[in-house]
Amino acid sequence: MDFDKCILCLKTLDSSTPPEHVIPYSLGGRLQSLLLCDKCNHEVGAKLYASIKFDSWVRKAVWELRSVLPNKIFEAVEKRQSYTTNSPTGVTLKAKKTNSGIRIKPRSIGTETVLPTQNATKYLEKKLINDFGISSETAKSLSSKVSATPNGEKVQIFKDLHIVKWDAQQFKPDFTSNGISKINAMVLIAFEYLALLLGKSIYDESFNPVRESILNDSELVKVEFFISSKPQPFHLIYPEFESDKTVISIHLFEYSIAKVTFNKLKISNSPDFCYLEDLIKHISLGAWSVVDAKANKWHEFDN
Repeated sequence: MDFDKCILCLKTLDSSTPPEHVIPYSLGGRLQSLLLCDKCNHEVGAKLYASIKFDSWVRKAVWELRSVLPNKIFEAVEKRQSYTTNSPTGVTLKAKKTNSGIRIKPRSIGTETVLPTQNATKYLEKKLINDFGISSETAKSLSSKVSATPNGEKVQIFKDLHIVKWDAQQFKPDFTSNGISKINAMVLIAFEYLALLLGKSIYDESFNPVRESILNDSELVKVEFFISSKPQPFHLIYPEFESDKTVISIHLFEYSIAKVTFNKLKISNSPDFCYLEDLIKHISLGAWSVVDAKANKWHEFDN
């Protein structure tokens, strides 16, 4: 299906704009189409979709499935996520995943200061000058001891100033730092899926409240979140067209489930095509109806 206008702002699409992934590419989504203009894609879509990987259920699902999922999915989800570790003195420290590895956040408790090893030399040099009043040259010489200090040993630097060089190796994911996906991120996925089912009928003014909900961060569409008993390595989207409403159910890793309800939106001329993304086999599957999906009648198709 070719779309000539952005389904959100209704501006004419530029063919040079890259296609939009209905399920974020970082989560392994392959289903894509040119649906959004460049501005809506980068300023709206990217912002909303970025929140999904910080959903606690999505992250937990990826952790439980990490032994079977493609490593690029795990790495994409874990980037910029929070962790914890314990210092040799028992202090719990927070850390953040970066491109160069997991970086511990500096923390001071009483007379104890914990900071990354690569920052320790400059920190000690300044502390020796400011707190002990020694010369810059002497401070630089004393602080250079950090690099030669055995790991895990307490070493005196100057008077009552001691250090313990310690490079953390054991980190735990800090799920308490995660929340839930932005509601409108789920609405956007549902709206894009509807567009693929309805084609250019998606431009009808009856969808304006949905556009308003997505673009202006309002909650005109009902979204309910659920959790299943066990994560699975696939994503699933299926529609339900009822007499007085339309419901799109989004299953991410068959664990974090969002039920998006468009009240007073009656659609009578659309197939209830179901979509399944197999993350192990790297294939997309479709069922021509919810009935077929429940009967496990899936067929592979090219995106």
